[in-house]
Order: sequence, then C-alpha cells, then structure tokens
Amino acid sequence: DSFNLGLRSAEEKGVVKGKVTEAGKILKIGIPDVVVTASDGSNTTTGRIPLVNRGKYSLPLPPGTYDITFEAEGYIPYTEEHVEVTAGDTTYLDVELEPVCEGCE
Repeated sequence: DSFNLGLRSAEEKGVVKGKVTEAGKILKIGIPDVVVTASDGSNTTTGRIPLVNRGKYSLPLPPGTYDITFEAEGYIPYTEEHVEVTAGDTTYLDVELEPVCEGCE
C-alpha cells in the first residue's frame, strides 16, 4: 500500500487560485483575459483567464516554488515571487494590476 501512496503523490498537483482585479478601484471587478504564467525555473505553465470568468483563475501545478506573472493588455505586468505549491493543497493568491496610465479611461 505504501508503494501506491508514493506513486500517487508523484503525480498529485497543487492549485494556485485567486482573482485579478484593477488596483485603486473600490469595486473589485475582475480583469478578463489575463495571461497567468507560472515558472519554477525549469518548467513554465501558462493559462489565460477566460473573459467570462471575471478575473478568477485556477492553475494546477506540480509541487514546487514558482514565480507567477500576471499580464493583461493596458496593465503593468506583476510577478509574485516564491509562491509555494504543495501537492493536494490550494494556495490563494489575489492580485491587483496597475493600469499603464493613470486616469485615462
């Protein structure tokens, strides 16, 4: 049985999830179409937040430490460094992106 356990844990992933919103807004409205890229130095995983998802993302990743970058058109890219991902666990990471230019609607 312990052999099975080892096998299962090798493929079990953790999940990083959260919401991407615009910085400085009172209403936390999600930014659509954000590209989320997670890199542990050797492997890179990229996902795109769907338009319908209101800025919410969920990225299944193998256990490890990641730098996670959020990019969206019209916003300054943001990277959260050293995010720990544990097998079978969920790590919550909410991010606010700054608009490229202040006050231009």
